Amino acid sequence: MGKNFGEYNRLNKVGNSVPMVCPKCKNEVTFHISKAYSNLKVIFLTMGEYDINYFATCPECASVYKLPNSLGEKIENGSCEEFELNLQMLASNKLI
Repeated sequence: MGKNFGEYNRLNKVGNSVPMVCPKCKNEVTFHISKAYSNLKVIFLTMGEYDINYFATCPECASVYKLPNSLGEKIENGSCEEFELNLQMLASNKLI
C-alpha cells in the first residue's frame, strides 16, 4: 500500500525559449524551461507547492541556469509565450 501522506519533489517542463546562443557551448539552441518544486500530500489531497524554482537547460551541453521566479511564472501561465533570455542573466545564474 502507498503512503497516505508525505513530501514529494517534482520536476515539470513548462516551456521553451526562442533560439539563442548558449553561454557555455556557444551553440544556438532552444532552452528547455523546467519547474522544480516540492508539495505536501495528505491522503489524495495536495496541500500546496513550495520551494519553487525555475531552470533553463541547454539541450546540447546540459548546462543548467536558474531563472527568476517571476519569469518562470509568466512562462508557466502562458503570458510570456515567446521570450528571449538575457545571456548575462544566464551566465550569472549558472548552476552546473
